[in-house]
Amino acid sequence: PSAVYAIRQLDKALRIQLIEGGATRGEVLLSVMEKEALLSSTDAGSAFESFFQLLCDQNRQTELRDQLHGILNQPIAEQLSQAQRQFLAHLMRELGRESDRVFQVRRRTEESLRAYVESGAASENRAVDQLLSRLEKVAVALRDGGVNLRTETLLSLSVGPLEIASPETMRLRSPDEKLDTRGVLARENTREPSKQILESLETVRVREVAEKVYQALAANGPMTIAGLLRHYPINAGLEELVAYVRVAKSVNAAQLDDVERVQFTDKNGAKLQATVPTFMLSAELFPTNRDELVL
Repeated sequence: PSAVYAIRQLDKALRIQLIEGGATRGEVLLSVMEKEALLSSTDAGSAFESFFQLLCDQNRQTELRDQLHGILNQPIAEQLSQAQRQFLAHLMRELGRESDRVFQVRRRTEESLRAYVESGAASENRAVDQLLSRLEKVAVALRDGGVNLRTETLLSLSVGPLEIASPETMRLRSPDEKLDTRGVLARENTREPSKQILESLETVRVREVAEKVYQALAANGPMTIAGLLRHYPINAGLEELVAYVRVAKSVNAAQLDDVERVQFTDKNGAKLQATVPTFMLSAELFPTNRDELVL
């Protein structure tokens, strides 16, 4: 619409006036407040204000809507296309929408203009323009004075980024120390384990442990792992203790909330301690054929 174009042209003219003028910050703000009222006092602005006030009058709205409906009910309306008839039927809503758009443009223009002045951009642009103008005048004066602009001078300007070179910036890698292999003898791997390796292995037969546990439970009644170890102390170390736990889990023994501490020895006679869950085992949990246990 013409009102929107007029508002944007006035905004451009105000910015140019603020840049070229030599007013102080207070004078500029006072000028802006005066110019904001000028946006609505132009021909386009005043015409739009009058038209919008007319649209806000409920009686005028009803009258205009009735006139539009009367036009659409006339036989001459049949000469209009479907799009034209639909546009006339919704003309009031379209006018309200366009009015809101004009208000939004004017509001954004006023806010942008105020922010432009308050940010100091106007004075900064004016200072830059003045400096460029002085530089142009000096350049013209040098040209008119017959000065050779390519004359070499002793002036040195320190410009550009600062660079410092050092061995650390090269990121040199320290050489690896040479590995001394003079005392190393190469031996071929054997496929048969040596006697020392076989002696270090502590093999526990879990089914034998399960049978001992069953015999102890059948003779003495339900017990925990700590009670079983009082009848059959562990002499094979941690692996045998794990075998007791596996037996308890395989028969689905009830696990209590408490834990118990047990003491045992390994194959070398060293005394060890461990904490295990408290399982309550009984002979009734074992199947008749102990070979059916999944261990």
